[in-house]
Amino acid sequence: MELLHEILPGLSRTAFLVNPSNRNLRIDAAEIQAAADALGEHLKVLTASTESELDTALPTIIRQRVDALLVKPAPFFINQLIPRPSELQAL
Repeated sequence: MELLHEILPGLSRTAFLVNPSNRNLRIDAAEIQAAADALGEHLKVLTASTESELDTALPTIIRQRVDALLVKPAPFFINQLIPRPSELQAL
């Protein structure tokens, strides 16, 4: 979050996309939320572990008009997001 804040100083809304099967989800989300709070930024945490859930999460991210998207690295996201350049471009 801090690096994002430095790169994009006007940042105010960030989405954090995570796979709910990640056993560190609560810790990661809490750390990212604490960093966002310290920087005065709004954080929206979204989860997806299936293609259907990702199909729901991406339009939600677009509707939220976020300034940045953080994705917790996971093979699922790499396999699902790389083939979707037009959806990512809409962010």
